[in-house]
Amino acid sequence: MPLKTDPAPAVIDLHQGEKAWWLGYELSHGPCGLETRIDEKAWDSLKHHLTDAHRADHPTLRANQTILGWVPYFGPCFTHTDIPAAYRRIVEVAKEQRYEEIPTE
Repeated sequence: MPLKTDPAPAVIDLHQGEKAWWLGYELSHGPCGLETRIDEKAWDSLKHHLTDAHRADHPTLRANQTILGWVPYFGPCFTHTDIPAAYRRIVEVAKEQRYEEIPTE
């Protein structure tokens, strides 16, 4: 992908302990190579999309669709993520947005 800026400040050396954030992923170098995690901005984005779902004709269905699309998108993160904790956080975010009907399992 072409860089929009001068390459010098845009290049991040993950081997030196730096982290990069890209498309909702937090990228870092760990003992086994590249590690991917869900970036905090992605959680904020999920919250925003669930808030927007309240304006849909069927808010609960839209919220479920949002979550069902969001989870597989971040599938590559699940190798380096506490999956039960991630699902608990999804449910927590949904409940904060007043979606009590979201399945928890």
